[in-house]
Amino acid sequence: MGFEDAARFMGIGLIAWLSLLAVLIAYRMLTGAIWTRGILSNAQEDGTSHIDMERLQLLIIFLVSVAFYIKTGLAALGQPGTLTIMPEPPELFPELLLASNAIYLAGKYGRKIQKGDTP
Repeated sequence: MGFEDAARFMGIGLIAWLSLLAVLIAYRMLTGAIWTRGILSNAQEDGTSHIDMERLQLLIIFLVSVAFYIKTGLAALGQPGTLTIMPEPPELFPELLLASNAIYLAGKYGRKIQKGDTP
């Protein structure tokens, strides 16, 4: 048994582990053990809540980024030869995530200032 076989078995084990983890998290979310209600909303002082656009854009950018990375990975799997390294993320990937997180933090900071709290 060579390194290629060991790497293949480790890859299979890692895929199985991550798949089981995803199934467990999805199951716990569906049964209510992981609380997802209000994940995109912000509670107000009067008891109401509304969807924060910063949180929504953060979630959308994250999901789009994951989709593009999966697409890049699948394209790399379709290439001839053995895949020995993880594919490079798309070129704008770091800048997009940085901008998205900056928008989220700026909105959070702005709301805190608007309430009169010190950040």
